[in-house]
Amino acid sequence: EGLYTSQWYFIFDLLGNDVGKATPLLSDLVQLADYSFGPTQPQITNVWRSLYRMILRANVIVAQAEQLEVNTPAEEALKARYIAEVRFLRALAYFNLNTLGEGFRLFPITRLT
Repeated sequence: EGLYTSQWYFIFDLLGNDVGKATPLLSDLVQLADYSFGPTQPQITNVWRSLYRMILRANVIVAQAEQLEVNTPAEEALKARYIAEVRFLRALAYFNLNTLGEGFRLFPITRLT
């Protein structure tokens, strides 16, 4: 289980008509291949859950990193770089949710107490 497992292939490549089924698919994957799946389809649910987990973790990291005290310009540059990388990963998660056709809610970063 994870974001970039074989589920990713089935959802984005199979649904995007980039590939076709060469062998008979099993159970839930048949629903993906013929577009007969619903909101509780396991592969869709797992990817959705993983993307929102990625967004949550990115928000926590950014909020904590912004409170981190640094002593040198090199540390400040490294902190800025890490925050930028995490924001990119969060944007990638939102992009993938949009690609899935999900209406999604933006979760602003708030102070953690």
